[in-house]
Amino acid sequence: MTDASTPSYLIGPEECETFLSAFEDGSLPADEWTHQAHIAMATVYLARYGDSVLPHTRAAIRNYLLARGKSVSNYHETLTIFWLAIVSEALREQRALSQHESVCRNCARFGSQNKLHEQYYSFDVFNSIGARARWIPPDLLSLPIPFPIEP
Repeated sequence: MTDASTPSYLIGPEECETFLSAFEDGSLPADEWTHQAHIAMATVYLARYGDSVLPHTRAAIRNYLLARGKSVSNYHETLTIFWLAIVSEALREQRALSQHESVCRNCARFGSQNKLHEQYYSFDVFNSIGARARWIPPDLLSLPIPFPIEP
């Protein structure tokens, strides 16, 4: 049983696809585009797009920003790659799970960890203009990137 505060993508596979469709067409309300929603999207996109996950994710987030009347300068390349890498590593441990089970598990595990990057990056590196525009590797902890990151 779910309550009204349960995000739709956690209810079931169909609701997760409806959420993704709303995100992709820009109709998802801004207050529903939370850190946890990013984790749900990353989980599905990694399963769906494999090695081409980054260009799809980049385009989808930028399109969403534009559809919501926001500047694409709000997009953060380093943060996007960081979270795709973190979720990708988690998915390696979840091979026996369905896609929706992985969405639920990753949202539970990472949904409240929107500051996890602070363990990998110093403040100045992560908050630099360069980190928004291009991939900057972590300077505190190493992070393998299991997909191509070229533009």
